[in-house]
Amino acid sequence: MPFFIKEGDITEADTECIVISADVSLKDTGGMSGELYKKVRNPQALERECEKIGFCGSCECVTTNSYGLDCKYIIHCAAPIFSQSGRRAEEYIGLCYRNSISMAGKKLMKSVSLPLIGTGRKGFPKDMVIRSALCEIKEYLLKYDMDIFLVLKSRSSFMPDKELVRKTERYISENYIPAGNNFFNKDVHDKKSNSGLPCPEFSKILCDTLKKYKLKEKKLCPKANIGRMTLGQLINGSVNKAVSKEEVLGIAVAFESNADDVRGFVEKSGFDFSLSYKRDVIISMFMDNGNYDILQINSMLFYFGEKQIGSF
Repeated sequence: MPFFIKEGDITEADTECIVISADVSLKDTGGMSGELYKKVRNPQALERECEKIGFCGSCECVTTNSYGLDCKYIIHCAAPIFSQSGRRAEEYIGLCYRNSISMAGKKLMKSVSLPLIGTGRKGFPKDMVIRSALCEIKEYLLKYDMDIFLVLKSRSSFMPDKELVRKTERYISENYIPAGNNFFNKDVHDKKSNSGLPCPEFSKILCDTLKKYKLKEKKLCPKANIGRMTLGQLINGSVNKAVSKEEVLGIAVAFESNADDVRGFVEKSGFDFSLSYKRDVIISMFMDNGNYDILQINSMLFYFGEKQIGSF
């Protein structure tokens, strides 16, 4: 059930289905639909299937076959026109995401890739679209299990909340200590910081901590951004591998504690949690502000070029 932001071409995504921002006519009108018709192996067959469907209402979705793409299905979502949406613009674009994800769920898809719907010719501001997308994804993952990706053509097109970006930049400037500048902790990138405990050993630490915070496995999954199967294996110690720092950090955030407790848990698990890692600094900022929204955390990590936390 995890969510991650990726950079790439959505038509090349290997999830079970992809979502395309479409026109109500379902015709090739350029933009994202134009790119889709260029990438499928049989554009004429896709055109015929869309003509057979005929129409897609604003904010609604239809599904077609994928015609040679790596996904099984294409979900076409007809975004409204921003200039005609008035005060309900954010509500409308949120509905586009809600309907798209729900359509994937109804098709029993285990994974879906989403674009920035409506940011092309439809004119929706990217920051509004990203805010709406994160909100709808979070609500869905609290109830259902699915791997969800927000796929962007380039990192530069990702425009999260401006105030949150400013706060994060300020916190980084005040707290980040590059490894070479840290006299008291010169060896932060040592073996310890790159090798987690074997899963069976980590399992005991995790189970003890779960009891301490009275957290159930079902509630931990969306908060930690970790898939249910993976989390079950970590709890049971049933896989022969070392736990990753991304998994440990996701679980640590889910405990909704302070930065010191996060550091303690991370270090017990075999990793460093240091101001010499920009990712750890960003996570510390959220902890200090009592914000444990892992989707927001990952959005800032992606924006600043850091690896996101959680696991499939």
